[in-house]
Amino acid sequence: MFQPLQASWTIIRKGADFEKLSRQLGVSEILVRLMRNRGLNSLEEMDHFLHGGIQDMHSPWELKDMDKAVAILADKISRKKPVRIIGDYDVDGVMASYILETGLKRLGASVSVQIPHRIRDGYGVQKSMIRKAFEEGMDTILTCDNGSKAVEEFALAMDLGLTVIITDHHEYALDEESGRYQYPPCHAMINPHQADCSYPDKDLCGAGLALKLVTALYEHFQIAPEELKDLQMLAAVATVADVVSLMGENRVLVKYGLALLPHTDHIGMKALLEEIGFYGKKITAYHVGFRIAPCINAAGRLESADLALDLLRCRDLGQARKLAKKLTELNDKRKTMTENMIRRAIHMVEEDDPDPAARGGFAPVCYDGVNAMDRVLLICLPDCHESLAGIIAGRLKERYHRPVFVLTNAKEGVKGSGRSTEEYDMYRELEKADAFLDRYGGHPGAAGLSLSANHIENLRFCLNQNCTLSKEDLTPKVKIDLLMPLAYVSSSLIDQLDMMEPFGEDNPDPVFVCRNLHILEVKVTGRDFKVVKMRVCDDSMKKLGIRSMEAVYFGDEEAFMRDLGSRKMIYAVTYQPSVNEYRGLKSLQIRIKQYRMDGPGARS
Repeated sequence: MFQPLQASWTIIRKGADFEKLSRQLGVSEILVRLMRNRGLNSLEEMDHFLHGGIQDMHSPWELKDMDKAVAILADKISRKKPVRIIGDYDVDGVMASYILETGLKRLGASVSVQIPHRIRDGYGVQKSMIRKAFEEGMDTILTCDNGSKAVEEFALAMDLGLTVIITDHHEYALDEESGRYQYPPCHAMINPHQADCSYPDKDLCGAGLALKLVTALYEHFQIAPEELKDLQMLAAVATVADVVSLMGENRVLVKYGLALLPHTDHIGMKALLEEIGFYGKKITAYHVGFRIAPCINAAGRLESADLALDLLRCRDLGQARKLAKKLTELNDKRKTMTENMIRRAIHMVEEDDPDPAARGGFAPVCYDGVNAMDRVLLICLPDCHESLAGIIAGRLKERYHRPVFVLTNAKEGVKGSGRSTEEYDMYRELEKADAFLDRYGGHPGAAGLSLSANHIENLRFCLNQNCTLSKEDLTPKVKIDLLMPLAYVSSSLIDQLDMMEPFGEDNPDPVFVCRNLHILEVKVTGRDFKVVKMRVCDDSMKKLGIRSMEAVYFGDEEAFMRDLGSRKMIYAVTYQPSVNEYRGLKSLQIRIKQYRMDGPGARS
């Protein structure tokens, strides 16, 4: 029977003159320690982190080839030459496509958009799209969120006499023989990952780069910067959805965009926020990642991303509400399909039966039961909708704390998606297995691939044979910001923690640890009785005469209650301070993330 490994808890310990920085910044030492834990070193860096505004973003003209791209597009606009935007079917690609289309139309351009269909076309620019654009009389191809690996595709475009401008944030293809990156032929390339691009922030997503291009175009045509607000807001949504770093320039953009979102006049986004019950309410990066973005993504997963693009284009609120309802219904359907497949995948991994017939006809994912589980899991779900493979891989990666690829049947062979841990560069490892793959792409944390069904076992063996992950690498890790007794939890502290939002990649929610936690009352509640509510205290509270504080746990409630048993003390918990509001009354509470019992049977 599968038993999850107990996580390794590590308190981050980075030094600085916390008292001095606290005094200079006018914030608590706790906040300074949190910023230091996120790699901020100087007073200037911390001040920018806390107070940086949209005016502090870098000039778009610092991006290599921005001047070329603007000159080319200005010329095409003046001569009414038709431009074809080719985007992508995820949130980033849809937002980037809309940003470019809206910006170019504002300048009078003749512009159209093609977003690849996830199933029929797959990711990125295809030769069929180039031929279609040529046959339809297009003059220029402008990409967003793709194009960096389309070497053959753009060679065809250049041969046909098309002008090519690429905006993309993905890595380039690496030529194994020469060890050099292969750059696609084009007239202008806006990608901060180019070797000779000196742009200071390399972490912009596709929509962020599309916004940079439109910003430069607006400056060139002397359009008021206020007209960029809606586009900045949508780029912020894409930045969160694409799980890029929320430090530096992205942090500024997201912070600004999330402030605009709750009361936006943008008809499409207003309709979607109304549909999911968030219009007029505070919206955090969490809400974008887990409520808003999945609805937009659902269009490209189960039908066509054009549905999401049409919502953004909509100028009639009634029609926008119909489209928003359609997207939320698709997302509900997607969630049901996903949960069913995750249950099936878990059964496949955790069953000891090595008979391939018991696992959908494919070889088992373990060499010898779960005691020798593959370090890289290759899980085959033949009838899974291929658009769900990445979501499922991500959930399984969290459960097993190892790289996971989920493969499904496709029109030709097998397709799949992978999600990785931070210790494993998934894209580079796929490069080593190139002989067994028809097509692949991605980055260290995620990848897509296609191959012949005959090569599945070869791929699995190759990935595991090359894998250098150690037992320590495969052990879940909990990074803790501070050891902080509960007496430190206060309204003023929570207000200061709010200054660190938006939370996300590279700026995670702060995590604290408390020892000797006593549970005074406990009950299981919630719609499905999955939430553990408690009254708790620790030694620091007792010393101050504070009787108790609310606590809530959203994990495995059965295991929690079983481990607690008749005891009333848990040795240690990791937690996050929060405010609970019920019927207009606010109270302090902590959200317990992991726990450890005092003695045998400890878990986290």
